[in-house]
Amino acid sequence: MYGQISPLDPSSLGLGGADYYSYNESHPRIQAYKTYMSTIATLLNVTETETESFIRNTIALERRLAQVSSHNSLAYDDSV
Repeated sequence: MYGQISPLDPSSLGLGGADYYSYNESHPRIQAYKTYMSTIATLLNVTETETESFIRNTIALERRLAQVSSHNSLAYDDSV
C-alpha cells in the first residue's frame, strides 16, 4: 500500500463543501463553525487559549485541504 494517497472529499471537512472555505472570517457560516467548535471544546473542559488556537489551526488546515482537493490538476490514478 505504500505510495498510495487516499482521495480527499471536501464535503468530509467540518464546513462541508470546499466553497465554504472561501468565505472570510466574518461570514456567518464561519462564525457558526467557530461557535460550534468552541462549544465542543467547552464541554471537554479545554482552556480558552487552547480552544482559540485549535479553532484557528483547524480552519487554516481545512481551508488548505479544500483548496488542494478542489484543483482539477491533482487527479489520482485509482487503478493502482
